[in-house]
Amino acid sequence: MKKNVLMFGLTLLIMSICSTSIYAAGETPRASISVNDEELDFDAIIAYSGVSMVPFREIFEKYDMKVIWDNSSKTVTASSQDGDVVLKLSEDGL
Repeated sequence: MKKNVLMFGLTLLIMSICSTSIYAAGETPRASISVNDEELDFDAIIAYSGVSMVPFREIFEKYDMKVIWDNSSKTVTASSQDGDVVLKLSEDGL
């Protein structure tokens, strides 16, 4: 009997040490920007060092701009009839 109680206690101890708690992730942050008085909502934003980053491809394509990524120069070019927008990735990846 004593052996069974000891084994039960050891089993509980091992289970409590090895078990992990699972926590639900917080709500995904949302962003809303305004372009030409038109609100655009985004579900997938990234907050990094106090800066909120939004998906530029979605913004450019919303306004029928052609988006091209040049990996060698780390630039993205969005083209339309009215002109081009060129963004360069900085050294720290932002």
